[in-house]
Amino acid sequence: MLSRITTQRFLPNLLRLTPSISPIILRSAPCSSLRFFTLTPSLRSQLDPNFDPEAWIATFTRDSIPREQLEIAFSRSGGPGGQNVNKVNTKVDMRFPLKTVEWVPEPVKAQLREMHAGRINKRAEFVVSSERHRTQHHNLEDCIDKLHAMITSAAESLVVREASEETLERITELC
Repeated sequence: MLSRITTQRFLPNLLRLTPSISPIILRSAPCSSLRFFTLTPSLRSQLDPNFDPEAWIATFTRDSIPREQLEIAFSRSGGPGGQNVNKVNTKVDMRFPLKTVEWVPEPVKAQLREMHAGRINKRAEFVVSSERHRTQHHNLEDCIDKLHAMITSAAESLVVREASEETLERITELC
């Protein structure tokens, strides 16, 4: 059952990202009941030879998000808060068109679409909002922090890590 679930989750994503690759070369652990697939180095280079997620993550900071390309709107926050809530537009809705931004690589965009599908509206905009703080500035900074964390986690999920010898030994012991 576990191998079927793992295969069903992994292979469709791989095929969606790399429809032109044939044949797909996968390496599996030496266990017949459990299958953990990792990309071989040759396949990893065929996916996108120019994109290195680890190097991109190292250079991507919250300051590298261009604020001029973000559509920012302010509105009134909900919930309790007295007179301040009823008078001041402190809630921040930040959005940007995910398809056309150039500061996010294509593999990271695809991973963002998959991981945060609920944040994409009908106009294909990625939407982040915050109403945690009582000021516009703090809520805007909170939105930038949230966006940076989401993009970084999407890029980190693209990093393929090889299984260690210790892990492979434990898997073979389970069989």
